[in-house]
Order: sequence, then C-alpha cells, then structure tokens
Amino acid sequence: MRKLITTTLIIMLVGLVALPAMAAPSADTTLTFSVAGGTLDITAPASRSFGTGLSPGQVVNDVALGNVNVSDTRNISPAAWTATAQSTSFTAGASTIPNTALAMRIDTGVFPPVYTGTGCLRTIHNAVYEAFNAAPLTYLTVSGCEGNNTAQFNPYLRLTVPGSAFAGSYSGVLTSAVS
Repeated sequence: MRKLITTTLIIMLVGLVALPAMAAPSADTTLTFSVAGGTLDITAPASRSFGTGLSPGQVVNDVALGNVNVSDTRNISPAAWTATAQSTSFTAGASTIPNTALAMRIDTGVFPPVYTGTGCLRTIHNAVYEAFNAAPLTYLTVSGCEGNNTAQFNPYLRLTVPGSAFAGSYSGVLTSAVS
C-alpha cells in the first residue's frame, strides 16, 4: 500500500510539473488614434470705398462692407468663437481722422447672417451702429456648436466726415479677426 501511495503521489507531482501554466481569462490591449482638426478662419473683402468728393460734416450711411465669412473646421465640441473688427484712424498725408468717425452694424433684416452647424448659440453684438474706439467691436459670438460650423454676415459701415477735415484722399484699415 505504501508503494501505491508513493507511486500515486509521484505521478501526481510529475503531472503537475508537466502541465502548462494556466492562462489568465482575459488580456487588455489599449488602442489609440487621433482625429485631425482643421482651423478657425475669417475672410473679408480686401477693400471698400466710401466714394469721392465727400464734404466736411457729411455722413455716408449704410455702406455694405461685403460678406465676412467665418469657417470653423476644428471639429471640436463644444466649439465657440468670437468675430471682431477694429479700425485704424484714417490718414491723408499729415491729416488724420480718428477711427471714431467710423461706425458699424450687422444687418439683421434684408441680409441677415447665414449659419451652418448643429446646436450653435449665436449672438449678434451690434445690430445698430456702434462707433469704433480703442477696443475692437464684436461682430458675432458663437458657442455650443457640435463640430464644424460656418457663418456669413454683411457688416454695414457709416462714416461721419468731421467738419474740420482737410481735403485729401484718406485711407485706413479695418481688421476682421476671429478667435
């Protein structure tokens, strides 16, 4: 009997050593990738004229700047941006007309802004004329968009030529920006 127990025990031990190790019931592998996003861009007309032969004290109303386009292809959610404009003073040689002579509004009637995008909250900041000063004017704020979106709007400009303006061909720069 002792031989049988010893033989059985030896067979069992040899069997344990000869058996392969038991594998874990599962194994995790982390998989990664990235989705490319695009850019946030703004375009505006290259130039606009208020005309020639203006008189001191004259007000030129409702000059359409032309379409300003914002394209947000960053593909983020929630997407948000603010479009602004800033004007320099107007100069003709040594003569200067301050940027406060220029005012801007966004048309919400005949040519209201056109948008694309899902879930976007849009706020037009100056539906009535607002004069430029040291700080940029905000055209439009967009927030809460789900992914890519666009906006197209047509700002209107009003120029008030100061009564003290000297004769000359004046020029200034209107900078549209988005962030």
